[in-house]
Amino acid sequence: MPGGFVDVGETLEQAARREAKEETGLDVTLTALLGCYSDPVRDARGHTASAVYIATASGVPQALDDARAVALHDPAAPPVLAFDHALILADYLRYRETGRARRCADFSSWYHAGMCRVRLRILRNQISPYSEES
Repeated sequence: MPGGFVDVGETLEQAARREAKEETGLDVTLTALLGCYSDPVRDARGHTASAVYIATASGVPQALDDARAVALHDPAAPPVLAFDHALILADYLRYRETGRARRCADFSSWYHAGMCRVRLRILRNQISPYSEES
C-alpha cells in the first residue's frame, strides 16, 4: 500500500496522488475515500493518522522512491501486513462487497474523542494536533 506524508500546501488528495506516483510510477485516479485511521497505537513509530483512498491506475507498477519492492496480491489472500493494514484491507473488501465505506460510528477515534473536532496543523512531513474543541 503506497503511502507517505502530506507536504505543506498540499491537500490530502494531492498527497495521495503524489505518493502513489513517487512509489509506484503510476498516475492514479482517486475514486473514493475508504476511511481515516487514527488509533494512537497503530504505528509504533508515533501517532500517525492516515486517510486511505481507493484509486484506479493502469500500467505496470515499479518499486521507486522509498519502496523496497512492489508486488500485486489478491486482497482476499494478502501476505502478512504491518500496522493496521489488515483492518484497512478488511474495510476495502467490505467496500467492494457493499459499495459503502466505513461509517463514522465505526471509527474508534470518534468514540474516544467524544465527537470533538480536532484541529490539525501540518508541519513538514508531520501532522500533529494542537487543540481540541468540544
